[in-house]
Amino acid sequence: MKRRAFRGVVTAILLTVLIAGALPFRAAASGAFLGDLNGDGRLNTLDYAMLKRHVMQTYQLSPQGMEMADINGDGRIDAVDYALLKLHVMGRYDIHVENHLLLQDKDGGNCERLQGKVCVFLVFVSDSESTWDASAREKAEARLREEMLRMNGLARENAVDLTLYYGEWDLTVDAEVEAFTADTWTAPVAAAMGFGSLHQMQLALERDWAVASAPVVFVVNKAGRAAAYSHHSAEGAEFLTLYSSDLSPFCHELLHLYGAKDLYFPAEVSAAAAAYFPDSIMATGKRVDELTAYTVGWRDTLTDQAKAFLRDTAHLTREDFDRAMQEEQFTGFGTKVYANGDKYVGYLEYGVPAGEGEYFFAAGTVYRGSFENGTFHGQGVMTWTNGDVYEGAFLRGARTGQGVYRWHNGDVYEGGFLEGKLHGQGRYVYASGAERSGVWSYGVYQGA
Repeated sequence: MKRRAFRGVVTAILLTVLIAGALPFRAAASGAFLGDLNGDGRLNTLDYAMLKRHVMQTYQLSPQGMEMADINGDGRIDAVDYALLKLHVMGRYDIHVENHLLLQDKDGGNCERLQGKVCVFLVFVSDSESTWDASAREKAEARLREEMLRMNGLARENAVDLTLYYGEWDLTVDAEVEAFTADTWTAPVAAAMGFGSLHQMQLALERDWAVASAPVVFVVNKAGRAAAYSHHSAEGAEFLTLYSSDLSPFCHELLHLYGAKDLYFPAEVSAAAAAYFPDSIMATGKRVDELTAYTVGWRDTLTDQAKAFLRDTAHLTREDFDRAMQEEQFTGFGTKVYANGDKYVGYLEYGVPAGEGEYFFAAGTVYRGSFENGTFHGQGVMTWTNGDVYEGAFLRGARTGQGVYRWHNGDVYEGGFLEGKLHGQGRYVYASGAERSGVWSYGVYQGA
């Protein structure tokens, strides 16, 4: 099933499941928006008449009108803008949808449409702090195969032909790998493969392997936050980074490389996504929503649902998105409020809970303790609304290790836990005073 890649020769590995099947809506200080040249809050014949006269040089738009007149976002105000604005007023074109920021990377870069044969190029990165041994690598590779098959399943749900392959390579980085530094890793990989840039390498892989695209995935054997690097220009290379602590974001990040955008920020986007796409994989769900399906090439047209979502968020500017992105990548002590009403207060590393903090669930449950890579990890205390309390060890979000669980009815257990269940040696004291000591296995008492 698997072969290593050496000396610049990469063997593509077929996953055996074959599936059949740039301009923001700008808001001016007065409340005017794209196309609203006279600032009256409406788009009608007056606006495109003013634009026509401006293009014919018989009328000079105001500075605000000039700002709202570049309909296609090419930096010029000309007959094309006039034609698009007129079509919009006639109901034959929607400038608020077609020019939405969330669609700006559609069909750009090397990774244009997530269809046909796609070869994922896995690069296993070792640095001064972490390396890959055979066991860890096999485990990560197996987990990534599961994620690729999951992507196949998502394609099948949308009746899309998608066949995923993967190839492998090894990379050693002299310095310590830190979050969001993968831009510096591309040159050594390309050079090792005999190319001047990752972009050139991807084009060559597409040609030699006869695939539609060849996204690069850097995999690091440590904890970290997954990230996609999308450069949707003519010379743009697309790649992403994953960390062994959590490989589950693979599908989410891969969709980014084909133009999909996060739907969990800014707050207005998150709220609209919750209303229109409540199970979107680009927010906190598991399905490919209608807008994302259109963006990555799984749909040829926007659905009414997707159009409604875009109109509801069309007022957001690039500055709104940039500001929200800075908050998402904030490092230091702060507060983070989630779309579902949960709140975190504590130390953040690139926008992810890390170190000590407090997590307040919207339903009332509270966790206080240690975090790693956004999950409960280390020592902590979980208090439920019914009065139950657990104090002890957590591992990647689950009660694992030694701890004490106190039920609201007075029962107390002290001992081992595994994935939230009583496991290992322990002592259970009932509220009545009766005791039971011995060994548990996944919540079931085995005896003394």
